[in-house]
Amino acid sequence: MEDSGELFGPPAPKEMQFILSTYHQDKSEDPETRKAIRRHVMLGKNRGKSYPYRRKPARRANPLLGFLKGDLSTPSASEKSLLGVPKQIGSDLSSLPWAGGVDVSTIAVIMEFSNLTKSETFPIEVYMDHPPKDIRWLEPLLSDDAWVHTMAFSAHAYCDMLRHRSTRPINQWASPHFAETIHILRKRMRLAESIAISNSTLLVVMALATHANLHGEFAVARCHVLGLYRIVELRGGINTFRPYHKLLAEILRADISLSLHTGESPLFLQDLVSSSMHWPCPKFAQNRVANFNSIGKPFVLPYNQVGYADHNLEQSLAILLEFSQQLNKATKAKSQLPKEFLLDTMVFVTYRLLYLRFSAESSDQVLRMGLLAFCSGTFIQWRHVIPAPSSSFSASFRETLAYFGSVDGSPRFLLWMLMLGALTIFTNEDKVWLHPWLRTAILRCGVDSWSGISEILHSFPWIDILYEQPGQALMAELLTQSTGNLE
Repeated sequence: MEDSGELFGPPAPKEMQFILSTYHQDKSEDPETRKAIRRHVMLGKNRGKSYPYRRKPARRANPLLGFLKGDLSTPSASEKSLLGVPKQIGSDLSSLPWAGGVDVSTIAVIMEFSNLTKSETFPIEVYMDHPPKDIRWLEPLLSDDAWVHTMAFSAHAYCDMLRHRSTRPINQWASPHFAETIHILRKRMRLAESIAISNSTLLVVMALATHANLHGEFAVARCHVLGLYRIVELRGGINTFRPYHKLLAEILRADISLSLHTGESPLFLQDLVSSSMHWPCPKFAQNRVANFNSIGKPFVLPYNQVGYADHNLEQSLAILLEFSQQLNKATKAKSQLPKEFLLDTMVFVTYRLLYLRFSAESSDQVLRMGLLAFCSGTFIQWRHVIPAPSSSFSASFRETLAYFGSVDGSPRFLLWMLMLGALTIFTNEDKVWLHPWLRTAILRCGVDSWSGISEILHSFPWIDILYEQPGQALMAELLTQSTGNLE
């Protein structure tokens, strides 16, 4: 969704009062008029004078705003004291006219999910300089039935997927909300074009596409992404949405996710590889790209034989290396990066990789698949959620690993590939073959501690906030089993 500050215009100017009077004042004027004249005169006399500081009484806080920022379960004692007379019956949420006829417990779940979305689903967004969310984000929940039901089924679907990493259960609670969303959307499609292609409709279709992608229903997802594409085109194309970084990122995530997990070409930005007209190289990485040397030692395929990569792959690798290093610095310093930092990198690199095609048994394809795995885990996937088993990307990635192992490829690069696969692609059922392979790669790299492994991984694109902690936990288990030596 767009930044909240971009949804509302500036407040209307307050009306200015003019007082008309003459030299000879009419004594019959009413007292209110004379009082207004005296006040007007004194404002002029007192201008420029200094007075002792008088502390203004503290303004009463908005109990609902404080309640929403804090715990969603119980307001504090101070908040309760501000609720006024008569005594409140029910919670703060129950006093508002929520859209869609949903109950308060559903609204509480939606709010909790909304508060967690940035930090839990895409934690790197916390370090992007977006305007803070304010109370106005509640407005669609008060007026848009489709959006309320969309948020309800999305929140519960996310929680269910965290509990079932390898399966996609059907949430009986969420099903009525999903059905109601579809019902409202179909009604909108029969209305005027301004409603059919509105921001509200676009957000609902986008959420449906994401939901279908996460559940492996790729034929359904393609219908929704095609709908997104048509709405965007009817509203002037991608460039119309460029100022709205967060909204555009979500639209393109749905398109990228579908392409990644089906192997089909994306719908958006179809000429990105042949022309940089639609999306130029990110500014922050231009120096890195200009000074980037040919792929050398870390990417040796058979020993002592250097594999030179396609120029587009080298450029993508250089950008992702710079992206990783700048983001890792920002997380350590708890600072923020420009809001276009994430969107520009995701679009320029990921679409390029999706449109490129190489022989299945080539060094270029190995590097392409490794970079796509990194992009998927960094830009596309919800945190802690593994792609659906029906995704073709996991099978293609495993085939690439098999080829790379058969040509005795670089153990350092293989370790990075296996780590990305373990953390972002493969499920618990894959541990049978994946863990022995990881242990072998570690031994071939000549390291027996996490510090040594981490140093190798940081020579490739690697995001600490996403991969360091789960990677260390995985390696601790593997190293304990193989050598028993772990720092």
